[in-house]
Amino acid sequence: MKRLMLCRGIGTTPLKGGVIPNLFLFFRSGQYVHEEPVILRPHVLQTCQGFRLQTTFHEALVKAADHDQTYLATLKVLLKGDSKVDINFGIEKDLLLYKNRWYIPKDEGLRRTIMEAEHDSKIAGHFGTDKTIDMVRANFYWPKMDEHITEYVRSCDVCQRNKVIRHKKYGLLEPLEVPMRPWTAISMDFIVGLPKSEGYTKIWVIIDRFSKMAHFI
Repeated sequence: MKRLMLCRGIGTTPLKGGVIPNLFLFFRSGQYVHEEPVILRPHVLQTCQGFRLQTTFHEALVKAADHDQTYLATLKVLLKGDSKVDINFGIEKDLLLYKNRWYIPKDEGLRRTIMEAEHDSKIAGHFGTDKTIDMVRANFYWPKMDEHITEYVRSCDVCQRNKVIRHKKYGLLEPLEVPMRPWTAISMDFIVGLPKSEGYTKIWVIIDRFSKMAHFI
């Protein structure tokens, strides 16, 4: 309102009660061009998508889909028109959509390419976990996607080197109390990666911190 009152045009003073009489009074002749809003019809909106697959990425997606049996089985069921399939699935350009997002096959290289594009690129700017998840989720989907993105961002070398830690500083290490009698305090660990013996490949080791007696389970 203050900005409008400082204008030099004719009729820039609001009426009593703060009501502006007419928008055209705040512009000189020829300064304001009124245009009717353009409203797209539903069938036009469906053809306007905010994301288009690049040619190279599209080829990689098709190639990865050919090697994912689950992907191909779901696509085949949808083409048959089976009503038992999840209603969130769809098809476009012979590729799967999930909630109107591209369903990414089980291909670690392709999924990593997407995460790199949405996190490592200069446009992305190494955003945090939540922002990166939102950016990937806007156009893509695959099972356990949030877990994969969280692990990717957590292990990003650039983020670890340059971003400031915002949580409270860790406290000092405190020594364990010295036990006064056997089996009042124990420690435990697992030995893994052993050859299979009677169906087991791990050993649970329990040690008494006072007597150093050990049990192997």
